[in-house]
Amino acid sequence: MHDFPAVGDWVVFEIDSGDQSAVIHHVLERRTKFSRKVAGDRPDEQVLAANIDIVFLVMGLDANYNVRRLERHLTVASESGARTVIILNKSDLCLHIEECTQEVLSIAHDINVVVMSALLKKIFFHSIPF
Repeated sequence: MHDFPAVGDWVVFEIDSGDQSAVIHHVLERRTKFSRKVAGDRPDEQVLAANIDIVFLVMGLDANYNVRRLERHLTVASESGARTVIILNKSDLCLHIEECTQEVLSIAHDINVVVMSALLKKIFFHSIPF
């Protein structure tokens, strides 16, 4: 399955001018890739996207906040090879902003963390600078 092009892939192709179709001859080497194991017992890989430069993982600080889910997404993002930024949104709805931010920083390691509220138009940057 990894031989087929995915979103973001660069390909070498040829257009048949007679019927307006195209034939892909080669998928160029990927710089980064987001992939997962296909469903079931097969060990095959499914590439979801390729050649992504920056991944923004957005998590609301409302009732949907779940640091373990964020940790799982961080694993996929770090395996992709792309740079990752964590955005914690809806800080206006969080009663324990400092605790949540510290919890995320403890799993983020060297990843930028941005705490923001679109409603309050406030943004706080944590971790390393770009």
